[in-house]
Amino acid sequence: MSLATKVLLGLLAGIACGLLLGELTAPLEWVGKIFLMLLQMTVLPYILTSVMFGVGSLKRHEILPIAKYGGLALLLMWATTIVLLLQAGFALPTRVSASFFSLSWLEPDTTTLALDSFIPANPFQSLTQQSVPAVVLFSVAMGIAIIGMDNKKRILEGLELARDLISSLSVLVVRFTPYGVFAITAAAAGSLNLEELKGIYVFVTLLSVMSLFLVFWAFPHLIKNLTPFRYTEVMACSRDALVTAFATGNLFVVLPMISYRTQQLARQHATARKRRLSIIDVIVPISYSLPTAGKMLGYIFVIFAGWFSGKDLALADYPTLALLGISSFFSPMILSIPELLQQFHINPDTFKLYLLTDQILFNRFAALVGVMFIVGMALIVGAGATRMLRVSWRRVSYAFLFTAALMAALIGLLYATFSSIDYQYNGYQLFIERKLMAPPVPHQVVRSVPDTVLNAPRISTQPVLKRIRERGFLRVGYYRDWLPYAFHNVNGDLVGYDIEIFQQMARDLGVEIEFVNIYRNEVEHLLNNGYLDIASGVASSPNHLKRFTLSPAYTLELMSLMVPYERRREFRSWGELREKESLVIGIPDGFTDAVDLEKILPTATLWEISTPRMFFRDSEEMAKYDALLFGVTAAAGWGMINPDYSISLPQPERLFVPLAFPLARNDMAFELYVRSWLELRTVDGTLDRFFNYWIKGETGATRPPRWSLWQSLLGDTPSQQPESGRMLPPGNSRGE
Repeated sequence: MSLATKVLLGLLAGIACGLLLGELTAPLEWVGKIFLMLLQMTVLPYILTSVMFGVGSLKRHEILPIAKYGGLALLLMWATTIVLLLQAGFALPTRVSASFFSLSWLEPDTTTLALDSFIPANPFQSLTQQSVPAVVLFSVAMGIAIIGMDNKKRILEGLELARDLISSLSVLVVRFTPYGVFAITAAAAGSLNLEELKGIYVFVTLLSVMSLFLVFWAFPHLIKNLTPFRYTEVMACSRDALVTAFATGNLFVVLPMISYRTQQLARQHATARKRRLSIIDVIVPISYSLPTAGKMLGYIFVIFAGWFSGKDLALADYPTLALLGISSFFSPMILSIPELLQQFHINPDTFKLYLLTDQILFNRFAALVGVMFIVGMALIVGAGATRMLRVSWRRVSYAFLFTAALMAALIGLLYATFSSIDYQYNGYQLFIERKLMAPPVPHQVVRSVPDTVLNAPRISTQPVLKRIRERGFLRVGYYRDWLPYAFHNVNGDLVGYDIEIFQQMARDLGVEIEFVNIYRNEVEHLLNNGYLDIASGVASSPNHLKRFTLSPAYTLELMSLMVPYERRREFRSWGELREKESLVIGIPDGFTDAVDLEKILPTATLWEISTPRMFFRDSEEMAKYDALLFGVTAAAGWGMINPDYSISLPQPERLFVPLAFPLARNDMAFELYVRSWLELRTVDGTLDRFFNYWIKGETGATRPPRWSLWQSLLGDTPSQQPESGRMLPPGNSRGE
C-alpha cells in the first residue's frame, strides 16, 4: 500500500474517530503537535543545504540568464497569483461573528516588514528565529561564493551529502504521516461544530474555484501571451504532472517530469541557442524552493479565517498581507499560516480548519497550482534564454480585460452562493450558558446593600480572617455588568472569572460565601467599615491606592475601543484619532481611573457612563458616542453578546492596566493571606485554568461536550452541575 493511500486512510479514520468519540479525542491533539514539530525539524537545514548546493552547482554563464529572465518570470507569476487570490475577500458576504479573547490580541502590531527578516546580519540568529527569507538570502550568497571557487567540487560533495542526509531524515519522519494525520484530524473533528463545518464548505469552495482558475486560465494565458507556445501545447505539456501532483498531493515528485516536458516543448519551437535550454534543469528546482503559487493559496485561508472569526481584513491590509505572505511562504504551510494569523490578530483556533482540509484537499490543490507555476517559470525562462520571448500588447490587453471580466463573474457567483448559507451566530449562547468550572460552595447572593449598612460608620472591628472564621462565610462585593468577571448566566446563577476565584478562595478557607451586589463608589466605605471582606477587581491606579489596599494584580487588561462594526476601520491608529475634531468616547466607571486618556487623545471629549450596557442601546442619547474605552477581555465578553460591535486596538501605543482585588486598609494579616494565596494559585496553575475557561473560552470541566455518536449510541448525556446558591431579596443579608 502506498504512503498516499495510508495518509488518506489515516485522514478518513481520524475524521470518523472524531465524529464517533467527540471531545474524547482531545488528548490526541498532543500527538498531532509532536508530529508537526518533527516535520518542522528538517525544514531550515534542508533549505540551507539545498539552495547552497543548487546555486553553487551553476556555471558562470548560467547566472545572468537565470537572474534576468528568472527574475522577470518570477515577478510576473507572483503578481498574477497575488492579484487574483486577493480577490477572494470580495466573494465573502458580511457575517456577524465574535469570539472569546485571544492572547494573540496582546501581541504588538508587527504587520510591518522588519529588515532583519530579510538581511541575515547574524545567520545563526536567523536560523534560530526561523527567518526563512534571511536564511534563503544567506544560502544564495554562499552558493554564489561557491561558484567562483576552484575546488568547489569537494564543497558541493559535502553539501550534497548533507542535503541527502537531511532528506533521508525527512523521509523517516514522513513514514509516520498517516498516524500524525490521524491524530490531527481526530482531535480537530472531535471539537468541530456545525458552524465550522459551514466554514469548511466556504473555504473549500473558494479554494477549488480560485485554484482551477489559476491552473486552467490565468497561468496558461500568461504563458501564451509571452511565448510562442499555444494554450493546448502548454496544457498538454503539463497534463501528466498535473494529474500526478493532484493524485499524490506532492509537488516534489513531479519535478523531473516538469523539467523533461518543458524542455521538450521548448526544443520544438527554438530555432537558435538550443543548448541554453539546459537552464530549465536549474530553474525548475530553484522555482520549487521559492514560494510557489501553490503555497500562496495560503492567502485564501488567511482571508477566510479573518472573515470566519469576525476579524476580516480591510482592503488597506491587502498590500501588507501580500508582502508578509511572500516572506512567510518560504516556510512550510504549517509554519507560515499560524504566523500570518498571529500577524493580523486572527483567532489561532481557526488553524484547525486548515489542518482538517490540508491532507485531503489543500495540499492537492497546492501541488496542482504549483505545477503550473513551475511550468510557467520554466517556459518563460527557456523562451528568454533562446530569444523566443514576444509581447503583443494588443493580445495582452484583450487577455487582461477578459480575465478581469471572468474573475468578476466568478466572484459574483461565489458571493451569491455563500450569501445563501444560513449562518447561525452562537457566540451569545456560548457565553451566557457558561457554568462554574468546579462545584460551587454553599453560597447566597444579595442583590443590594441594606441602608443600615451603608449608613453605619462601623460594622465590625475584628480582623478579617477572624470574622470570616466566626461567621462561617466570606462576604464578597461584586459589580453589575462586570463581564466576564461577574455576571448572571442564562439560569440566573452568578458566574465569571472573579466569581470562580472567590469560590476557590472560600473553598480553601473552608467556609461558605455570600456575594453582595454593590456599586464601585461604595467599595471604600463597605471595606473599611468591616461589612465586606473583599471585592471584585478594580484597576490598579494611584487613586485607588489612596482609598483602600490592593492585592497583587491577578490579571492584565489591554485597553481597547469598542465601536460599531461598520466603523471599525476608523479606530486603527491613535495618530489618526488625534486628528479627529469631534471624537466622543464613553468610559465605564470601572475604567475611569485606568489610564490618562487625555494625554493620548487631548482633543477627544470623554464621558463616564455608569454601565457599558448604555453604549449598546439604540437611542438618540447613545448615538453621540463614537467609541467605548474598555479593557479588551471585558470588551470581548460584551462583544459576544453584541456581535454588531467590534473591538479595535489602536496602534502603536499599548495601554496595559493591571486589575487587583480591593481590601480593607490596616489589615496586614488578610492582605498577606490574599497575596500568598494568589501566588500559590498562580504557581499551581489554578488561575490559568480559570483564565483559559472564562476569558479565552476554552472548554472547562462543567461545559457539556460536543455531541458525538458514541454518546448517542450509549445514551450517555453530560451531567449538569447544579447551583447550590440562592438569591436573596434586596437588603436581606445574613448577620454577623
